[in-house]
Amino acid sequence: MIGEVPDKSACIRSLGRVLKPGGKLVFAEAFPDPDRMSVGELRDLVEPENFELVLATGNRWHDVVSFRTPA
Repeated sequence: MIGEVPDKSACIRSLGRVLKPGGKLVFAEAFPDPDRMSVGELRDLVEPENFELVLATGNRWHDVVSFRTPA
């Protein structure tokens, strides 16, 4: 769903401000979605905003990528 957001970086910064320390941010991206973001694209977007990758998993239909804020 983040693929549909016009200003993705601003969105991630806002989420970082409202999540408590150690809070989770989870993305589920489906492959047929034309705005789908890959695991690498999500990492490039989210990690510079001080989020840490927790889990990246998926199959041929979708990816689930989880990040957390510093504790």
